[in-house]
Amino acid sequence: MAMTGIQLVQTLEGIVGNALGSGLQPYAQSLPAWLRAMKENILFMARNIEDSFVLDIFTDLDDSEEVIQEAVTYLLGFLAKSVDTAAQVVQVWDVATPTPGTTLTGHQGTLQLPIGAAATPAVGGVVWFPYQYFGTTALISSTDHADYATGPGGSTVAAYSIRRDE
Repeated sequence: MAMTGIQLVQTLEGIVGNALGSGLQPYAQSLPAWLRAMKENILFMARNIEDSFVLDIFTDLDDSEEVIQEAVTYLLGFLAKSVDTAAQVVQVWDVATPTPGTTLTGHQGTLQLPIGAAATPAVGGVVWFPYQYFGTTALISSTDHADYATGPGGSTVAAYSIRRDE
């Protein structure tokens, strides 16, 4: 669903607030910096380039790559939250069939998350200013760091991607 810049900023403030939870988040100071940078990016875009945005929500990157969009898109960034007991590698791709662990063809961004737990999730994000261009198919995947060579699967990671409404 498309939304305005202000609506997206308010939604992200709620998501980040929930991700930080009770304040037990390790290195919690990094999330407000991500949120600040993303808010600046969204509001800059809303004033000068684009008037609507899409927030994609992936509740569980557990078995394969998830499609962000199967067409040209402009991704502003992504946020990931892990409650997995293994370190995670979250990646964004610009190919129809990515191959994590074997080749980086089409690779556009990586986020490494440390070990998480239900009470202390690991949370991190990436911001591209003004955006990252995806010319083929934008995908997101998550893999246990120890199993990186075998590809995505088995992780308990939620992710959010922010893109222009194209």
